[in-house]
Amino acid sequence: MRVLAPLLVLALLAAACGGSDARETSAKARESAAAQDEGQLSDDAVFVPEALRGFRCEAGDDDIWYAVGTVKNTTKQPVAYRVTVQVGQGGDDLAASAVDLPAVEPDQAAEFTIDELPGAGSDGPCRVQVMAVPPEG
Repeated sequence: MRVLAPLLVLALLAAACGGSDARETSAKARESAAAQDEGQLSDDAVFVPEALRGFRCEAGDDDIWYAVGTVKNTTKQPVAYRVTVQVGQGGDDLAASAVDLPAVEPDQAAEFTIDELPGAGSDGPCRVQVMAVPPEG
Protein backbone atom coordinates (compact mmCIF):
# COMPACT_ATOMS: atom_id res chain seq x y z
CA MET A 1 0.00 0.00 0.00
CA ARG A 2 1.08 3.49 -0.62
CA VAL A 3 -0.04 6.66 1.08
CA LEU A 4 -0.89 9.32 -1.46
CA ALA A 5 -0.89 13.06 -1.11
CA PRO A 6 -3.97 14.86 0.19
CA LEU A 7 -4.35 16.45 -3.24
CA LEU A 8 -6.23 13.36 -4.33
CA VAL A 9 -9.24 14.93 -2.65
CA LEU A 10 -9.24 17.54 -5.40
CA ALA A 11 -8.97 14.87 -8.06
CA LEU A 12 -11.88 12.93 -6.57
CA LEU A 13 -14.08 16.01 -6.43
CA ALA A 14 -13.12 17.16 -9.91
CA ALA A 15 -13.81 13.73 -11.39
CA ALA A 16 -17.29 13.75 -9.88
CA CYS A 17 -18.10 17.19 -11.31
CA GLY A 18 -17.25 16.63 -14.98
CA GLY A 19 -16.76 19.41 -17.55
CA SER A 20 -13.59 20.64 -19.19
CA ASP A 21 -12.50 22.82 -16.25
CA ALA A 22 -12.93 19.83 -13.92
CA ARG A 23 -10.82 17.66 -16.23
CA GLU A 24 -8.04 20.28 -16.19
CA THR A 25 -8.24 20.57 -12.40
CA SER A 26 -8.25 16.81 -11.93
CA ALA A 27 -5.28 16.43 -14.28
CA LYS A 28 -3.31 18.99 -12.27
CA ALA A 29 -4.27 17.35 -8.97
CA ARG A 30 -3.41 13.92 -10.36
CA GLU A 31 -0.04 15.19 -11.55
CA SER A 32 0.76 16.74 -8.16
CA ALA A 33 -0.33 13.67 -6.23
CA ALA A 34 1.52 11.33 -8.57
CA ALA A 35 4.72 13.34 -8.28
CA GLN A 36 4.64 12.83 -4.53
CA ASP A 37 3.83 9.13 -4.80
CA GLU A 38 6.78 6.79 -5.22
CA GLY A 39 4.95 4.92 -8.02
CA GLN A 40 4.29 7.82 -10.34
CA LEU A 41 1.32 7.67 -12.72
CA SER A 42 1.62 8.50 -16.36
CA ASP A 43 0.07 11.72 -17.62
CA ASP A 44 -2.10 9.43 -19.76
CA ALA A 45 -3.83 7.83 -16.74
CA VAL A 46 -7.58 8.46 -16.86
CA PHE A 47 -10.42 8.25 -14.38
CA VAL A 48 -12.70 5.29 -15.07
CA PRO A 49 -15.35 5.17 -12.34
CA GLU A 50 -17.47 2.92 -14.57
CA ALA A 51 -14.91 0.13 -14.13
CA LEU A 52 -15.83 -0.22 -10.44
CA ARG A 53 -18.34 -3.07 -10.20
CA GLY A 54 -18.43 -3.72 -6.49
CA PHE A 55 -17.11 -1.86 -3.47
CA ARG A 56 -17.35 -2.16 0.28
CA CYS A 57 -15.50 -0.01 2.78
CA GLU A 58 -16.01 -0.19 6.50
CA ALA A 59 -14.36 -0.21 9.88
CA GLY A 60 -13.80 -3.57 11.51
CA ASP A 61 -14.43 -4.35 15.16
CA ASP A 62 -10.95 -2.99 15.90
CA ASP A 63 -11.90 0.40 14.32
CA ILE A 64 -9.44 -0.16 11.46
CA TRP A 65 -10.91 0.61 8.05
CA TYR A 66 -10.58 -1.69 5.06
CA ALA A 67 -11.93 -1.75 1.50
CA VAL A 68 -12.70 -4.57 -0.90
CA GLY A 69 -14.06 -4.42 -4.40
CA THR A 70 -14.05 -5.50 -8.02
CA VAL A 71 -12.90 -3.70 -11.15
CA LYS A 72 -14.04 -4.92 -14.58
CA ASN A 73 -12.32 -4.27 -17.90
CA THR A 74 -14.98 -3.68 -20.56
CA THR A 75 -12.50 -2.64 -23.25
CA LYS A 76 -10.97 -4.79 -25.98
CA GLN A 77 -7.41 -4.44 -24.65
CA PRO A 78 -5.76 -5.38 -21.35
CA VAL A 79 -5.86 -2.49 -18.87
CA ALA A 80 -3.95 -1.89 -15.63
CA TYR A 81 -5.79 -0.05 -12.88
CA ARG A 82 -4.98 1.93 -9.75
CA VAL A 83 -7.68 1.98 -7.07
CA THR A 84 -7.34 4.69 -4.42
CA VAL A 85 -9.46 4.87 -1.25
CA GLN A 86 -9.78 7.62 1.36
CA VAL A 87 -11.70 7.65 4.63
CA GLY A 88 -12.91 10.85 6.27
CA GLN A 89 -14.79 14.10 5.89
CA GLY A 90 -12.31 15.81 3.59
CA GLY A 91 -9.76 18.47 4.18
CA ASP A 92 -6.15 18.81 3.19
CA ASP A 93 -4.90 16.34 5.78
CA LEU A 94 -6.68 13.26 4.39
CA ALA A 95 -4.39 10.40 3.50
CA ALA A 96 -5.25 7.69 1.01
CA SER A 97 -4.17 4.16 0.24
CA ALA A 98 -3.88 2.67 -3.23
CA VAL A 99 -3.51 -0.70 -4.85
CA ASP A 100 -2.27 -1.33 -8.39
CA LEU A 101 -3.96 -4.05 -10.40
CA PRO A 102 -1.79 -5.44 -13.21
CA ALA A 103 -3.21 -5.82 -16.69
CA VAL A 104 -6.79 -7.05 -16.49
CA GLU A 105 -7.77 -8.90 -19.65
CA PRO A 106 -10.78 -7.76 -21.75
CA ASP A 107 -14.17 -8.74 -20.27
CA GLN A 108 -12.46 -9.94 -17.08
CA ALA A 109 -12.67 -8.66 -13.52
CA ALA A 110 -10.07 -8.29 -10.78
CA GLU A 111 -10.73 -8.15 -7.07
CA PHE A 112 -8.82 -5.87 -4.71
CA THR A 113 -8.39 -5.49 -0.98
CA ILE A 114 -6.89 -2.59 0.90
CA ASP A 115 -6.29 -3.34 4.57
CA GLU A 116 -5.64 -0.79 7.28
CA LEU A 117 -6.77 2.37 5.52
CA PRO A 118 -5.72 5.67 7.10
CA GLY A 119 -8.67 7.02 9.06
CA ALA A 120 -8.89 5.00 12.27
CA GLY A 121 -11.47 6.57 14.54
CA SER A 122 -13.21 8.26 11.61
CA ASP A 123 -16.92 7.96 10.93
CA GLY A 124 -16.23 7.90 7.18
CA PRO A 125 -17.29 8.30 4.49
CA CYS A 126 -15.14 6.25 2.14
CA ARG A 127 -14.20 7.70 -1.23
CA VAL A 128 -12.94 5.51 -4.04
CA GLN A 129 -11.20 6.44 -7.28
CA VAL A 130 -10.39 4.11 -10.16
CA MET A 131 -7.84 5.07 -12.82
CA ALA A 132 -6.81 3.22 -15.96
CA VAL A 133 -3.04 3.29 -16.18
CA PRO A 134 -1.47 2.85 -19.63
CA PRO A 135 1.21 0.16 -19.95
CA GLU A 136 4.80 1.25 -19.53
CA GLY A 137 7.12 1.25 -22.47
